[in-house]
Amino acid sequence: MTRLVVGLGNDARHDDGAGLEVARRVARRRPPGTEVVVGVPDLAALVELFGTHRSVVVVDATRSGAAAGTVVRCSGAEVAGFPEVPAVSTHGLSLRDALALGGTLAGRPPKVVVFGIEATDLSQGAGLTEAVEQGVTEAVGRVLREVGRPPAGLGAEADRA
Repeated sequence: MTRLVVGLGNDARHDDGAGLEVARRVARRRPPGTEVVVGVPDLAALVELFGTHRSVVVVDATRSGAAAGTVVRCSGAEVAGFPEVPAVSTHGLSLRDALALGGTLAGRPPKVVVFGIEATDLSQGAGLTEAVEQGVTEAVGRVLREVGRPPAGLGAEADRA
């Protein structure tokens, strides 16, 4: 495979499942030459995937203070340069750390892009809030364009199918 899309998050914490849902919807479109991974056991596993792909798109929920559902795109280098943030996995590795570590490994992909979807409800429970659901729909189209497969006139209802 030449491209990888990875959705991160936790379906049991409402909006934290946004990245996972984007990955599921992108996988249903089956972009040629693209592998889609819905969740990784920890971010160290994400680093291991870097060496086998030409480019990587990571999608995750964010908390930056922006309006709920806002979708932001940044390069892996931009994320790696962010100020220190708390670790998000049980192994103590944040997405920022994973991207920085990936940059030091021989097989690093030449292109890493991160899409963040601003979350509002990270409490325990299933289902996305309405604003984040809209952000997921937007992010699916943006990720498909990023990997070279435009959404081709499919609306939000098709994305949920």
